Amino acid sequence: MPFPAHVCRNDRSPTATSRGCPRCRLEIAAVTTSPSILIVGAGAHGRVVLDILRAQGHKVPGWVDDNPQLDGSSIEGLPVLGGQEYFLSGQFHGSVHVAIGLSSVRLALGERILSAGLSLATAIHPSAVISPTAHIGEGSCICAGAVIGPGARLGRQVIVNTGATIDHDCLLEDGAWVAPGVTTAGAVRIGRLAYVSTGAVLVAGVHIGAGAVVGAGAVVVQHVPPQAIVLGVPARVVGKVDEKFDFKRLVSGLPPLSSDL
Repeated sequence: MPFPAHVCRNDRSPTATSRGCPRCRLEIAAVTTSPSILIVGAGAHGRVVLDILRAQGHKVPGWVDDNPQLDGSSIEGLPVLGGQEYFLSGQFHGSVHVAIGLSSVRLALGERILSAGLSLATAIHPSAVISPTAHIGEGSCICAGAVIGPGARLGRQVIVNTGATIDHDCLLEDGAWVAPGVTTAGAVRIGRLAYVSTGAVLVAGVHIGAGAVVGAGAVVVQHVPPQAIVLGVPARVVGKVDEKFDFKRLVSGLPPLSSDL
């Protein structure tokens, strides 16, 4: 199928293919292969994703959420169609975006969706600025005002939230989540399932280990071990992500629970 005419939002000039722009390629692929995109997760992040998909011009038929109290309800004018059984039953044939903050759950649901023969849709806000040499993994979410620099590589189902900056040659592994206003210098590595909270600053070349948590406003000047929790300026290790750590409290703005905090 030939590529449709498209206005590249990176250079604001019309082009027949926009092949050099990764965001444009993703948008064109979504339009030509996925007539509709289902959102899994009807919470706050789901509403952010809905805004992005609408801004991209996608049709969203509704929500999938496992909370039985939401069955039959309407959120942002769209129906809650049921739980996971909806897309696993074979009655939906479009793409799916998993809009769940808890990264381990997000990746696990992504695996189920792919195993069911469906594709993971990538949501990229039109105001995001993405280098033509950056790579964005399937199912990722790039929010309004985010910047992805040259040579940056994002794995599957990564979230780069509002106004965050991922500079040149950074690597964000599968399921990493970068909150609003985060700034990374070049060649930073953020491990699988790691979370970098609002307004944190990561200096050039630091590594954030898999499953680690960087607190809001922290300034990271050295490598962070896997599963570590770091806070402060400069950031220091104050605990670890263990079975008592409550990620849902963290992302809701409440102090997380951990045996070391």
